[in-house]
Amino acid sequence: MLQWLKRFLLITPKEGSKEVPEESSEKVPKWAYLLPILFAFFGGVIAWLGFRNRDGAEWLFYTGVIATVVWVVLVVLIVMS
Repeated sequence: MLQWLKRFLLITPKEGSKEVPEESSEKVPKWAYLLPILFAFFGGVIAWLGFRNRDGAEWLFYTGVIATVVWVVLVVLIVMS
């Protein structure tokens, strides 16, 4: 359980330790995009932190930023109408 948590959070080893965080060639699962879509910027940051050692993790953050812009535009349009 602790190894999984270390890998998930990508905790860096202490200096002098032989333990090195694994770089993964796995892609981000499609369901992970729900977090940035539903929770916008904060969801994107949380999803990126969770999957940052996987290929395409930066797109989780970008999706959160885009979702934030969409939400702001929608709110402005609703308030102005």
